[in-house]
Amino acid sequence: MQFFYWDRGAEVSFPFQILNEENNQNFTLDMHYRKFLGEAQKGFYLSGFGRYGYLSQKYLSSETATFLENKNFTDSRFGIGVGIGYRIYSKSGLYWGTSFNIGRYLIYAEPADDLFQGLGFLSGLGKGIFDIELLKFGYAF
Repeated sequence: MQFFYWDRGAEVSFPFQILNEENNQNFTLDMHYRKFLGEAQKGFYLSGFGRYGYLSQKYLSSETATFLENKNFTDSRFGIGVGIGYRIYSKSGLYWGTSFNIGRYLIYAEPADDLFQGLGFLSGLGKGIFDIELLKFGYAF
C-alpha cells in the first residue's frame, strides 16, 4: 500500500513480508518515506524507513543437526535505515522500480550463538537490515 502526496514528489508506503516455514516464521512491516529527486514521482529517490519484525525460530541441536520441537526463540524487533532507488512510469500507469536499502535493528534480543548454528544468512537473526529490489512492478491509479 502506498500513499502519494498531492505534489507527487514524495510517497509513503507500508510493505510487509510473511515467511512461514516448518522451522521458522518471520513477519516484517516497514514504513518507507521516499522523496523523489525530480519534480515528479519518477526517477531517482532517497528514502528512510522504520521496520518492525517478529520472528520465531526452532532451536537447532548441535549434536544431531536437527531442530528441537519444544524449544523456540521468539523476538520482536525494531530498526531504522536508509535507501536509494529508481522508478520509471509508463503513460498507462504501469511502473518498474529498483532499490537498495540498508539499516540496523536497534531493539532486539540476542540469541545464544550456538543455538542457531547452521541456519545461515536467511534466518533473520542478524542485527543488520539489507534489502534489494530489482524487479518491482506495479500500477499507479
